[in-house]
Amino acid sequence: MRRAGFTLIELLCVTAILALLTALLLPAISSVRRTARNMTCVSNMRQLGQALLLYAVDHDNALPSATAQNGVASNWIYRLTGYLDNGTDYTQTKFGGKLATIGNGRKSILLCKQNIMNKGAGASTSTATTYGMNELLYGRTLLAITAPAETCMAGETTNISGSWYMVTNRGNSVSAKVHTDHANYLYVDGHVAALDAVPASTTTLFWGL
Repeated sequence: MRRAGFTLIELLCVTAILALLTALLLPAISSVRRTARNMTCVSNMRQLGQALLLYAVDHDNALPSATAQNGVASNWIYRLTGYLDNGTDYTQTKFGGKLATIGNGRKSILLCKQNIMNKGAGASTSTATTYGMNELLYGRTLLAITAPAETCMAGETTNISGSWYMVTNRGNSVSAKVHTDHANYLYVDGHVAALDAVPASTTTLFWGL
């Protein structure tokens, strides 16, 4: 007695059904992955916020400088040595040197994977951080910021090649659409919010002025 097998038509039908199911599922899987990357980014920023606030508590309520001052390695990433990433030492590093490779090959809270993916292959090997601090807060204390829930402390930046400040009237502008339709922003009170645009003028509560 001959063993029954699948006919060519049956195999083609099964193949077509599998292809259809794959086509239907791929967008959903991609969306889930984007959502997961966004949630990781929000978590990163909350941890950065905690580190910045702890730094301020230890320094008379003063926030660190967003950029290097007088050529000294003193920007906010350097100053957060010991406050994040399991105490990673960011001091004694050079611009474009060791700091630019700290996040390479591992999960660092300094890096948003979605932002790196948007920039294309190679960005992860030359990027110190995908976040930038609000430079206009330099020299301000937490007590001097009148609307902490409305003032941005840090956000996702379009320049992720080695600079770490974020101001709209500088070369390192903010990113509006890192996560398809929004970017994440950390506020002085520690909460993180998604925005599809930010105030173009720096003389607003968002920038602390």
